[in-house]
Amino acid sequence: PMSSTALADTLAGMRTVLITGASKGIGAATALLFAKEPAHLLLHYSSDRAGAEVVAAQAQTHGAKTELLQADLTTLAGVEAF
Repeated sequence: PMSSTALADTLAGMRTVLITGASKGIGAATALLFAKEPAHLLLHYSSDRAGAEVVAAQAQTHGAKTELLQADLTTLAGVEAF
């Protein structure tokens, strides 16, 4: 794992982008567009972790840093927990 100092140095100057529904469709396409900057991508998924992992791996090939975030954003309780 990368130290917090090394991570902060890597992310300095990178745009941080939260993309909901990033495991497929428009969310995945949006993530890959931002990955070309490169950017620090917070990739949200509801239930398709495998799909989110594929998108993260593709984004990383463009130099993006990625983090996966699972949450059910279809309910108020899920949003509040996020």
